[in-house]
Amino acid sequence: IGPLHDMDVVNDAVLRLEAAKKNEGVHPSGGAPMFPLHTATTLHGLLVNVSEELPDVPLYHVLPSLCSAVNSVTIPMMTFRAAVVNAGY
Repeated sequence: IGPLHDMDVVNDAVLRLEAAKKNEGVHPSGGAPMFPLHTATTLHGLLVNVSEELPDVPLYHVLPSLCSAVNSVTIPMMTFRAAVVNAGY
């Protein structure tokens, strides 16, 4: 399983959203707002989360693939989630 996101694109988007927030949404040269998004704060948080993803440990996994990797039968998702929570994650 490889990375889900192109980190260059993600980092560029984070920088653009931060610049828009700093300039109150107005392009530095003036004119119309750079990003007239009502969800800019939510999008920024999501992109920061994605940018903090470790390159060799993606945040997204397919349970059957994980079970196959450890040569195990596929367990129910609720059992897997309970095991992860009980492990402290």
